[in-house]
Amino acid sequence: MMNNTKGKLSTQHCTCCFSAAILLLCGIILLFASCEKNGNGKEEDIIVTPAEITLSGIAHNPAAETVSVNAETASWTLTSNQSWLRLSLNVNGSGSTESLSGAGRQTVYLLTDANPSTTVVREATISLQGDVKVTVRQQAANPASSSGKPWTEVNFTLEDVAALKLRNVYFGHKSVGGNIVAGIKRLSDVTMHTAYNQPENNDQSLRTTIAQLTNSPAFVEHDIGSDGQPFNKIASFRRFMNDIIRDHVDIAFFKFCYMDIDNHTNVDALIVAYKEAMDELHVRFPHVIIAHVTVPLYSHQASFHNSVREQFSDWLRETYKEKVFDIAAIQSVGANGTTAMSWDNVTIAMADDWTYDGGHLNEAGQDRIGAALIAFLAQLKNI
Repeated sequence: MMNNTKGKLSTQHCTCCFSAAILLLCGIILLFASCEKNGNGKEEDIIVTPAEITLSGIAHNPAAETVSVNAETASWTLTSNQSWLRLSLNVNGSGSTESLSGAGRQTVYLLTDANPSTTVVREATISLQGDVKVTVRQQAANPASSSGKPWTEVNFTLEDVAALKLRNVYFGHKSVGGNIVAGIKRLSDVTMHTAYNQPENNDQSLRTTIAQLTNSPAFVEHDIGSDGQPFNKIASFRRFMNDIIRDHVDIAFFKFCYMDIDNHTNVDALIVAYKEAMDELHVRFPHVIIAHVTVPLYSHQASFHNSVREQFSDWLRETYKEKVFDIAAIQSVGANGTTAMSWDNVTIAMADDWTYDGGHLNEAGQDRIGAALIAFLAQLKNI
């Protein structure tokens, strides 16, 4: 009996020791796993914010949007699954462009290529070691072209005037634009505000004028850019929209002068610059109707450069369709309905009925173009 009892006690003792060893081993494994997680035995979550980012369709270099990584002690690796979305640790975009690694609090800047699609929203995912993901969407770069025709009507109604008086409008122009404004003033009681080009004074005149729009709708006419410098006018309109006008208006547009485009103009480069600016503004201010105006023409006596002006105007007509106010076409039809032609007998020219010097509008021309613009702006839709 004594031998059997000793055997049972020995077996129980071994079982307890084995169980204790198992528990000790499990504790060591858990402790090791915890230490592996953060390097010092303290468990810590790595947070990446925000969880979703939406970029505009234009190129960002770098994007204004950023991704923040909050990891005080843990190391991390951040990657993007799309080649059009690159990552950088500095605002100049000269950091890593494939993946980022590090420890501690970091801010990651997004760099993107322009979205070439007019309709597709593309999506990328930023991953942190396969666990944390940030969704990044890039909107379509360009608005789809509308299907209508450029505006060439020259008649307006009292209903058009009433409709225009309910809209805030920005119109950037030089001298021919001033001629058109004179016609609108003579033909209607639309409230007009005048702003002046004064870059040396932080464009205070335009800032003050736009601020007045909060009280009641008005038509803002503004001296923009420098004649003979079309790229300057594009840049000026872009800056005014982004910095001052923004979404304080219903319609915004500017026009070139006949002096801006001649045989020395690189029309292809001008198209690229114009389209880039308009695409950006359309994306940034989707509720503002961006209108477009063909290039005014010279009369037959000085019409040598009209064919170059019409190259740009033809592109406007094809690209923006019913959002185009076709001043060139309206100018070219004389009082008797005959279309005036340039020296090449192929390109349209300004009809002599509407000008006193071959380029600027006389009173009849002011009324003709002014009437057409009233109707165009009153009936323009954000398509």
